[in-house]
Amino acid sequence: MLYYYQTGPDPAWLQEQEDIRQNLLALVERLPGQLGFIMVSYYGLKGEEAQTFQAIGKQLGCSGEWVRQLHQAALVWLRQPAHSQELRHLLARHNQAQYELADELAQAWLRRRGGQNGRH
Repeated sequence: MLYYYQTGPDPAWLQEQEDIRQNLLALVERLPGQLGFIMVSYYGLKGEEAQTFQAIGKQLGCSGEWVRQLHQAALVWLRQPAHSQELRHLLARHNQAQYELADELAQAWLRRRGGQNGRH
């Protein structure tokens, strides 16, 4: 009888994780204005230590609260299927229910902002 011992992570799984990471970075780089910088800094997406909203605000010359609000705007942008189709496909979140959830979250965010930047 032959036994198979795997000494490390599955190469196919590692490649899939790298594809997801690269797709996410490419998506974040498409964010408008300072939103990409905020996301990279807050989550440490390029290998550096994650930073707080206050620390990022200090670098940008604004308040931590403003950075938090911009972070929320970035999440809304990133969730939009038109922006994130390839990443959604890689994560198996490429379905109607996920699109409806993204729209619900975006509409809730817009209502909290008083209907600015989109549909009312």
